[in-house]
Amino acid sequence: MDAIAEYVRAKQDIAAAKKWEALIGSPYQGGDKGIGRVAALDTVDMRIFHQYSNTSDIYHKIPCDHLAACIRLVATDMAPTIISQAIAIMERGLKNKADAAKVLADAIAADASA
Repeated sequence: MDAIAEYVRAKQDIAAAKKWEALIGSPYQGGDKGIGRVAALDTVDMRIFHQYSNTSDIYHKIPCDHLAACIRLVATDMAPTIISQAIAIMERGLKNKADAAKVLADAIAADASA
């Protein structure tokens, strides 16, 4: 995939992410007619990087299911903020992809005129 295609794909991904994010807080008609909300976070796969000594483990998984369930609840509650921050990261990446796409487009144009 070239830089222009990567830019186009990133732009489409951001548009899809924003459309999905907009469901939160929006009224809906199906079922019990309510307001869109984050209902669940299905999985949590978190590791802590820490090494006690040269021969010990480096990555440490969540130690128990109860903690994982509580982390899911907290993350579900904080999901609107997490989603918003994630989209902001995507948008910063889009700027980098736009710059790379411009360089490629300029090179193509220069090559075509030569």
